[in-house]
Amino acid sequence: MDNTDKDILRILQKNSKATLKEMGEMVNLTSPAVMDRIRKMEDNGVIAGYFTKIDSSKLGMTMEAFISVDVNQKKYDAFCKFCNDSKNIISHHHIIGPYNAMLQVIIIDSNELSKLLNSLNFFGATQTSVILDTHFSNLVLK
Repeated sequence: MDNTDKDILRILQKNSKATLKEMGEMVNLTSPAVMDRIRKMEDNGVIAGYFTKIDSSKLGMTMEAFISVDVNQKKYDAFCKFCNDSKNIISHHHIIGPYNAMLQVIIIDSNELSKLLNSLNFFGATQTSVILDTHFSNLVLK
């Protein structure tokens, strides 16, 4: 991967709807050359997928939090299924430390957070940090 590939990634991160022609003009390549580089990065797994960023507050989910969970190992498979099925859990990370799972959640209000925490307590002890503000969120090449 060279600097031109990195430039293309930066452009896609800022505006994934940029046309091949626009990207080509920014990196001094033809549209087919840009497409070829994008396809190679997709094939190599550098570009793992495309998604739509949603403003959860527009859907009524006005709170966001991180919840650390000390999951009993015998319950980890059931915990993974619970996380996958939950409409509130947007990411689940298996981690090392005093807790072995870190969840990022979106919720409507403190009442919904309380219900989620009660459900999570079945799997193990929890510690919650409510997000006040997010300054940035993305893997951004600099």
